Amino acid sequence: MFYLRVMTSASTTSLKLGPPPRRVRWRIVCPDLRVTAWRLCIGPLTLIGLLLFMGAPLRGWVAARGHEYEPRTTEITSSYVRRNASTPVLKYSYIAGGKEHFGSRQIKESQKTELFPPPGKQTVPIKVRAASFLGLYWDEVLLSGEGPLGPAFEGFAVGTGFGIVILMFTYMSHHRQFSPLRRLYKHGTAVQGRIVGKQIVRKKNKNPYRLDYEFEHPKFGTIKHFVNVSSPAWNKAYEGQPITVLMMPNRKRSVAYEYGDYVCL
Repeated sequence: MFYLRVMTSASTTSLKLGPPPRRVRWRIVCPDLRVTAWRLCIGPLTLIGLLLFMGAPLRGWVAARGHEYEPRTTEITSSYVRRNASTPVLKYSYIAGGKEHFGSRQIKESQKTELFPPPGKQTVPIKVRAASFLGLYWDEVLLSGEGPLGPAFEGFAVGTGFGIVILMFTYMSHHRQFSPLRRLYKHGTAVQGRIVGKQIVRKKNKNPYRLDYEFEHPKFGTIKHFVNVSSPAWNKAYEGQPITVLMMPNRKRSVAYEYGDYVCL
């Protein structure tokens, strides 16, 4: 068990850290408020990425395996995309689960002619396939010559591709920023360090409040690092203040425990 007496401007407290591996959790409010804001955003962003990622599989599954319904009403409207040009839009409805559901999709001019042909020509049938998922009905309309690969490809182009980008962004952010820090809190060796400087380094989109600290590494000697903190934490800190430093025996990476993103339980 590691005990370290930490001097603050108000009092002297005793910090106790158990031997690794330790149980860790997020600090409720991080000294760097930008990290707190990012933590609040990473969950919703990941959820949005997962929902977009499911676009192609869900649309393909509905088009291939969904229950087929008879369209109740159909009509053609025009959606203006650019000046002097428009795209036909098929609007439809169907009865499922005792309720009438409405939907629409863009179609080609040739499909418009097939759906509403001149007198004497046969109308092309419309297939409406739908499935209930999470209490909502998801539907796809298949026209003549269309199969489930069409909605799946469109779902990939519109949703799944963007979902992959968002998921890769959130994963790389977590992998580069949070995973190494969590590893230090969980497996790092606790040693005593001290704050040796306070700086305000103003850069674009960067937290300007910085605390410089140093500690003695058993393999690499005296190591100096810095940590970005919030303005209140920066104001309370002072040069010579003892802090707890978590480091790895064979690496120079470290974290100032009192100013990091996690706490040990």
